[in-house]
Amino acid sequence: MIVIGSQGIGKSTLAATCDGYIDLESGNFWIDGKRADDWYKPYCKIAESLSEQGYNVFVSSHEVVRKQLENSEEPVVLVYPSVELKDQWIDRLEKRYKFSGLEKDYKALMNAKDRYVENIRELESSPIEGKLCLTSMDYRLREELIAWCDLFYGAYSWEDDYDYDHCYECTGYGDDYYTDENGELVSACTTCTYNSANRDLDDDWDD
Repeated sequence: MIVIGSQGIGKSTLAATCDGYIDLESGNFWIDGKRADDWYKPYCKIAESLSEQGYNVFVSSHEVVRKQLENSEEPVVLVYPSVELKDQWIDRLEKRYKFSGLEKDYKALMNAKDRYVENIRELESSPIEGKLCLTSMDYRLREELIAWCDLFYGAYSWEDDYDYDHCYECTGYGDDYYTDENGELVSACTTCTYNSANRDLDDDWDD
């Protein structure tokens, strides 16, 4: 499957922590500061080839990429946050840039500040049928994709025999802490449902 993902949804994090996922960086198609006008054609061909081999491939949401994949024979889904999440999403991208210091994360932040709503509206109006809109900041990308596949295709068929490092994602985006009503930083780990220390031991065993 090919996942066209908005900036900041967690593509790189999921690909780094789960087998079967590949984040196909469009930035790798820049050579000596230049990129061919038709860079998106081989880029999408690679994505389709990897998808055919059974990988779940994350690609950029550039307009030329979306148009190239509109008639793909591979399953394609657009993943993006809702318009209502604008302020929270920009805050997430700002945290990500402060954490990474990467130029690509800075560009993503500036792009969101300049045209967040326009970007989302373009994705919403895409003729690509598969769409997954994230309506809350409290999500896990892998689980959202699984649920979407269940609804859209009727069954989840990916390999499900590996662990996903939720803590890695949280720390990467700065979501492991939040500010309380007194302006104090508080650890979010103590109430996180993915923290094994918060789970009832009985949950780990079948009755």
